[in-house]
Amino acid sequence: MARGGLASRPRPWAARRRAPGVVSETSSESGLDGVYPYDPALVTRDGALLLRPGKDSRLSEVEALGQALNQAGVPTAARMEPPATVDGGDTCWLDERTLLVGLGYRTNEAGAAALRAALPDV
Repeated sequence: MARGGLASRPRPWAARRRAPGVVSETSSESGLDGVYPYDPALVTRDGALLLRPGKDSRLSEVEALGQALNQAGVPTAARMEPPATVDGGDTCWLDERTLLVGLGYRTNEAGAAALRAALPDV
């Protein structure tokens, strides 16, 4: 990329990633080697919505992230229960009252209904 382009711009996130209030989870008793924090939970003004991924191999991520959020002072507002499956990667906030939810093999109709119930003002 030419000088003066995107690559040479300051990266504001680099300074924020170690700012006070940022929580870094380096290990987990669950044995997970990594968690995609957007997939197992959505954080709202009322607390965390702990989701339920459609892939069984990712279910332990929900508990690990839920514990980390609780330790950081974020309460659990709701938890998706079977048969609901919701993956955070299938969701997108347009604004504070509009959440898009894509349906597929990781997020099902029961999951969308559970989100509607957990977010009555959205």
